[in-house]
Amino acid sequence: VENDGVPDTASGNIDSFGWSVAIEGDTAVVGAINEDHPSPKRIQQGSAYVFARSAGSWTRKARLVALDGSTGDTLGASVSISGDTVVVGAHGDEAAGFPATTNHGAAYAFVSCGGSWMQQAKVMASDKATSDHFGTSIALAGDSLIVGAPEDDAPPPATTTDNRGSAYAFGLIQRDSDCDGVLDQFDNCPAVANADQADNDSDTEGDACDADDDTDSVVDVDDN
Repeated sequence: VENDGVPDTASGNIDSFGWSVAIEGDTAVVGAINEDHPSPKRIQQGSAYVFARSAGSWTRKARLVALDGSTGDTLGASVSISGDTVVVGAHGDEAAGFPATTNHGAAYAFVSCGGSWMQQAKVMASDKATSDHFGTSIALAGDSLIVGAPEDDAPPPATTTDNRGSAYAFGLIQRDSDCDGVLDQFDNCPAVANADQADNDSDTEGDACDADDDTDSVVDVDDN
């Protein structure tokens, strides 16, 4: 993820900036499905851009790219935003290994934390197969995500390619609300950054947000 305040858009030829768009409040997300990436050259890897509106003007805040992006992923095929989370579809994503799949697709979740956008998850179909194009469409609401795979075929024992399509529902995001590197579900003080998770009195409430961290019935601000 590249973060900056430059008020411009994708600038290459045939980037297809605007292929997908989503807006919530004063934040907008725009996909550039065919954007190329240099060093090393990756054709049509794709990107998504985050913009914020203030006093009637839009300013580019972030460029979102997949950490494992590669040629032909087409990140930006779809975008959706809910709160501090953006999910971006890459319907050309491929998988190596055995069995290798081509254009099975994926969706990437990015979360805003302290003004920076970070990739938090990559989502794929559990039964992914070649040319499913999972990620062609996306809808995100709160922690619920639905991803479309319009060319998914009938499951075994069917052997035909019928492109009947599917939609996959996920309960999404493992959040880190205070940006301290500890997910909320494991954080003993999820609203205040405390990477060390210090808990002097072992009451499961981190010292950073524990008003009486030595259990002597004297709040810390008055405790000597």
